[in-house]
Amino acid sequence: ALPRSSSPRIVEVSLERFLEGVVEWLAMSLSQELFCEGCPVASPPLFVPQRIERLAGFLGPLLPPKGELLEVCCGSGMATQALKQLGYRPWTEDLDSCEVCMALKSGYLDPGRAMVLDARLLDRFFPPRHFDAVVGFMVGLIDEVNWPLWKEILLRSSALARDMVVYTTYTEREARGVAEALRSFGWIVEVVANPDDLGIYDQWACVGRRRG
Repeated sequence: ALPRSSSPRIVEVSLERFLEGVVEWLAMSLSQELFCEGCPVASPPLFVPQRIERLAGFLGPLLPPKGELLEVCCGSGMATQALKQLGYRPWTEDLDSCEVCMALKSGYLDPGRAMVLDARLLDRFFPPRHFDAVVGFMVGLIDEVNWPLWKEILLRSSALARDMVVYTTYTEREARGVAEALRSFGWIVEVVANPDDLGIYDQWACVGRRRG
């Protein structure tokens, strides 16, 4: 039996610090494989330095300095490294527990701010306009079948942004679809071409700012 303390302590912390503690406990448990019988993924997540450097250069002039950021659908955390290079400590979310687990094991994600969660449920944990900016990299691939799902994810996530959102995509069609959805909810949106020689990652960006 555990010893009982004769003098119990009451510790007061902010709600956000408490949430970070719970998230860290869950993330560490995930990375230590306490929620599964074994890891089916043997190799570390993909890491493309060229993409990270280019994304950091693109985001640097856009994002609010020292702001509080949320990255949705973070996947393996590769693009998160661009935010870390710029000095941010973002909250990150993805529904794929294996992706998040491997990112944690590789040190790509911060265990205190890495969540395995459906992005549509983020507003149960954070109030509207809680973050200075919400970002998502290579959202999609988006097609006519899954667009209703992606639209809900991006609009509900964007509601958590105080000032701006940035979403990158593979194609112009995807970026313009995201822009149209954001405009219908009052955002001022610019679609930006961001091509490179690799021709794969973050070729287009949708940059949205709140009116007023």
